[in-house]
Amino acid sequence: MTIKKFFILLCSMLMLWNVPVFAYDITEKEKQSYRSGTRYAPEQKDIEVRNGIVTIYSRKNTTMLGYDIVPQLSISLEESEKGVLKDGDILYFEISKEANRYVESKNLHIETKGLIAKEVLTEKKQNQFAVAISRSDENEKGFIRIYFDAEVKGISNNEKENLPVFSLWLNTDSSKQNNLFSNENRENILLIDDFLEVWSTEKSEQVIQENRQRVLEIQLPSMIFYVGESNMKWWDSIKQLTQPVYINSSGVAMLCFDDFINISKQLEDIGVIVEQRNKQYDITAGKNQYVIDIENCCIQKQQGEIIQNALEQKEGVYYISLREMARLFGKGEDIYWHRWDKTIHIK
Repeated sequence: MTIKKFFILLCSMLMLWNVPVFAYDITEKEKQSYRSGTRYAPEQKDIEVRNGIVTIYSRKNTTMLGYDIVPQLSISLEESEKGVLKDGDILYFEISKEANRYVESKNLHIETKGLIAKEVLTEKKQNQFAVAISRSDENEKGFIRIYFDAEVKGISNNEKENLPVFSLWLNTDSSKQNNLFSNENRENILLIDDFLEVWSTEKSEQVIQENRQRVLEIQLPSMIFYVGESNMKWWDSIKQLTQPVYINSSGVAMLCFDDFINISKQLEDIGVIVEQRNKQYDITAGKNQYVIDIENCCIQKQQGEIIQNALEQKEGVYYISLREMARLFGKGEDIYWHRWDKTIHIK
């Protein structure tokens, strides 16, 4: 797999984690994605201040050792009624540290409604940042959303155990200038316990493969192949094949290898990657990785297992087992032979 293709695929899978979601634009569709587990739901914290409430939303994220992908963390807040937030208020955010391991916030971006908010650069420290507020509209409830790149410091890519989980806090130190949440009798306020979780290289690869497989299985088109005919059904469309599908002497349905490669290339947008080196093909589909040497009629899986009797040559043309193609795409249990009309279905 080329580096460029790999990172395009990796980034597309991580979008579910990296897109900011805020209090006032959470749709019912997004709520469904929280319930289904495809997106982390934001943590909500209601804090009393000035006879009103400021609600702060923050959402967990992960950083993956061994991959140059910087996660984007998000925080948003809203006031319960107009005027709870005042000109000059400053919010002091703090991300937990573990010895020399900490999270540095970079490229802070702020969007507002009814307010103006800017980062206070003089308060920026290794694991801390502050945001100052001013009113721009006294007649509209204020919203603020903050997102920033998170770079984890002090951790080696080789570490596997005791990896940290960083939490997010509001600092309540009354000595800090115009601290909205200052209180001599109040400890720092925990907003979310698992704001940023660090995954080992091994766990990262496992999660990437699982997500890749999930995307493939959900979005793979239904296919119908007609034995003895040079066409197939792809969803509701008819596509032409270069050679008819046939049943060999062992009763196995065989697809022209060139047609198999063409089908695989049409699935690149859902994570199927095809790379060719002379007569050898490296194919990644979901969590499966095959090395196919058509000249020697050999298929090898990523664990080193050799797949027997899945390739053959007929009249100078190479063919691959339709069932093996289905297995590669994660549909080995979803391929059916319809005897009455001589069709093979992959669903």
